Amino acid sequence: MVRDQSAASFQLVNRLPGATLTVAGRFEFTDDGIGTCVVWSAEVVERTGLIKMVPKAVLQAQIEAELTGLWNGVRRKLDETLAGS
Repeated sequence: MVRDQSAASFQLVNRLPGATLTVAGRFEFTDDGIGTCVVWSAEVVERTGLIKMVPKAVLQAQIEAELTGLWNGVRRKLDETLAGS
């Protein structure tokens, strides 16, 4: 079996009047023998303006919760699709 490994990095920049939030992230995709394993990370790398008043840990926790919810939704949809096959 040939194992193909790949990764993707991203940067999200959210600009609001008086504030900017920048998040850097990375996805790594590997073949685990029965499917694809996705390992992800995301980190707040910059805060400007009023957003600096929000603790970084609070922002980090919210970002992780959002991404976890996103991946859980992807998993549910894939499971539904595979169950219907």
